Amino acid sequence: MTLAKNIKRVNIFLGPLGSGKTAVALNSALHLAANGEESVLVDLDIINPYFRSRSVRKEFAGYGIEVICPPERIARGDLPALPGAVRGALVSNRRVIFDVGGDSAGATVLGCYQPYLPKGEYRLFFVVNTRRPFMRTVEEIAATAREIETAARTKIDFIVNNTNLGRQTSVAHVREGLKITRAAAARLNISVAFSSVLDDLSEPAKNQIDGQMLPLRMFLNPPWD
Repeated sequence: MTLAKNIKRVNIFLGPLGSGKTAVALNSALHLAANGEESVLVDLDIINPYFRSRSVRKEFAGYGIEVICPPERIARGDLPALPGAVRGALVSNRRVIFDVGGDSAGATVLGCYQPYLPKGEYRLFFVVNTRRPFMRTVEEIAATAREIETAARTKIDFIVNNTNLGRQTSVAHVREGLKITRAAAARLNISVAFSSVLDDLSEPAKNQIDGQMLPLRMFLNPPWD
C-alpha cells in the first residue's frame, strides 16, 4: 500500500490504551522509509510504560528514521515537554510521525504543541481497536474521539481500523472492526484511512478486506510476553 493519499508532512497517531497506536505509528514511519521518505518519529507517549516508540530508537536509526525522545538517562520517565527537538522536527522538511499516548490525558500533551503544528500540513489519525473495552460500539468510539479532540485542541481527520486480539487475531476480526469503524467515522463526518493487520495476515486479508491496509511488524512486546 501507499500512505501518500492520506498523509501530510506532519502525521499524528493517537488512541486510548490498547488501541495499538504505537505499532501503527512505528510501521507508518517504516513504510515511509521503505519508500524513500526521510522521516522523524516523535514519542509523546507519557501513558504506557511498556509500549513506547522510544524503545526502538537505536533499531530505527538503522532504517534512517530518527526517533525524538528524552535523553537515555530519563527515557523511562514521563517527560511531556520536548520543546527544542520537537519544534526542530516541525520546521524541517522531513515527514514527521507523532506517537501520542493514551486517551484525553495523553492527548493533552499534544495540545501543548498545537500552536506549532503547521496549518494545512498535518493530519490526526485516531487509532481504534474495537476489541478493547469502551471502544466496541459506534457510540463509544465517537464519544472518545470527541474527548480526544477537546484535549488535543485539534480535529481528528481519519480513523485507523486496528482491530486485533494480538496473536489470536483473524481476518474476520479485522473485517468486523472495519464495519464498526466506518460507521463511527460516518458519525464523525470523516473516513477510515486504512486497516492495519499483522504481517502474517496481510496476504489472506487482501481478498477479504476492502480499502487500504498497512501490514504490521511487531517491534514491542510487554515484559510478560
